[in-house]
Parts: sequence; structure tokens; C-alpha cells
Amino acid sequence: MPKKTGQADSMTIVFPSNASLTERTNGLNERTIRRCIGRLVDSGLIQRRDSATRKRFPLRYGGIIRDAFGFDLQPMFDRERELTDHAEQLVGDQEKIRSLRAEALALRVEALRQAKDDETVSFLQNARNTLRRATLKAEEIVELIKKLAWLARATIREFPAGNRDAQETMPDKMSGNDGQNVRHVEPTRLNTKRVKADVRTTSRAQERRDPTTMAWTDLKNVSEFFPNEPRDHQSVVTMLADIGTLLRIEQSKIMKHLRKQGPGRLLIALDELVSRASTGQVKSTNAYLDAMMRQGI
Repeated sequence: MPKKTGQADSMTIVFPSNASLTERTNGLNERTIRRCIGRLVDSGLIQRRDSATRKRFPLRYGGIIRDAFGFDLQPMFDRERELTDHAEQLVGDQEKIRSLRAEALALRVEALRQAKDDETVSFLQNARNTLRRATLKAEEIVELIKKLAWLARATIREFPAGNRDAQETMPDKMSGNDGQNVRHVEPTRLNTKRVKADVRTTSRAQERRDPTTMAWTDLKNVSEFFPNEPRDHQSVVTMLADIGTLLRIEQSKIMKHLRKQGPGRLLIALDELVSRASTGQVKSTNAYLDAMMRQGI
């Protein structure tokens, strides 16, 4: 709560009604709000301070709000350092898992190209399902990477790969040669007939997808790697950079299409491209993305 005129200290008790919370959360169901509040209370992050009628309202003295019945946020402030450290650890773990998944998917595609027997193909199909699991741990992905590297006859890179002296990634600069990933050498020649046919099929399927009305989970492939929907422009740019890295797409291309067609259309195209690239259907993701965006997906 902002400090009011004449108020000595900022209050940590907030008192919006459920109707106000519904409005502030863009129409979130009241039952969902009550359930979430209950979880916050049970976890000790907030404390209830109920009135006799369990209504939430301020207490004024001399026309100034000096106290209130509502939710006390002080426990959350008291645990700020603990919560911040825990959040940073979770973000770090998620970034590591995303990078390992990207490495595993790249090795899987290479192994699929070299597979010559049904048993290997079956294992690689199951590997894709394994990498889609939301509860997958980093240790499990590392073990899978070892098996995939053996099948693909590839050398496993130490994690994290790339320049150890590199500065923290700055998404707004979007350098295409940041050295953080060994880029896959793609053939310069492309089967244009097949690409055009695939893109036409994809375009017809994607025309029905309107980014202004879609939910985040409608991007099935992207949301598997990024379950938390980005809430601001910087988060969107960072996520698009990560997807480009996963697909080995030049970041300059990502930024070009972002400027020309916006994040919605680009995300729809990348969502389809993740699916196709993971099955080995796409040899040059850079050229394929350009073709998809020219079709107006």
C-alpha cells in the first residue's frame, strides 16, 4: 500500500475485496482467488486479520487510514532474502534444464539421421516423449545426453558450454555470434520444392491460430520449454532469443521477424518449427523460418 499523507509508516496490511482482486487479475474466478489466498496463508507468506464479519476494510482515525482488516504481508517481507534466494535458484535450475533439453534434442535429431534399425528409432521416439516431461530433472537429461551422443557418434560438450569469460546475456543486443553455443553447420542448398509444400501445409493449419485470442498453453511446443508466460517485452525478447538458440536460428533473424510481424506470429511459427525440427524434418531452420514468415503465418 502506498504511504498516505500523515501516515507514519507504510502499512503491510492490504484489504481489497474479492471483487477488486477479480478485476485486478483480469477476471480470475473468485474461487480460484480464495484457493490461492488459502495456499499463501497455509505457507506462512501472509496472515489473515479478519473483522467480525470477515470483511476487509480500512480503519480510519482523523480521516487517515491507520490500520485495516485484511491480509498482513509482513511475513513475506520478513522472509524476503530467503524467498529471493529460492527464486534465483529455481530460475537457474530452469535455465539449466532448458539448455540441456536443447542439447539433447539436437543430439536426438542427429542420431535419428543415422539410425538404421527399428530398435534405435523406437528409442529415439521415446526419448522425445521423455524430454517433454514437466518433472524431468537435470540428472536424467544428462544421462539421456550420454546415450544420444553415443548413438550420434558425437562428443559431449561440458555444461555450461561456450565462453567462460562471457558476460551475462543481454537480450536487447541480440548478438548472433555470442559463442555460447556451437552452431550446427547447415547445408547451403535447400530442397525448395519440399520446403514450399511443407510451408503451404503449415500455413493453412496456422491461419486459424489468432495470437490475440490464443492462450499460452495453445503454443504446445513452446510452452513445454517455457511454462511461465512472459509478462513484459523484455521477457518476450529473452524467451525468443532462447528459442532461437534451441533451434540454432540466427538471433538477427529472430529480431528481424519480431520487428516486422510482432511476437504473436513469430511465436506461432516457432512453435510449429520446434515440432518439425525435433522430428528431423527441417535441415535449415534459418531458411525454413524465413519461408514460414514469408507465407504470413
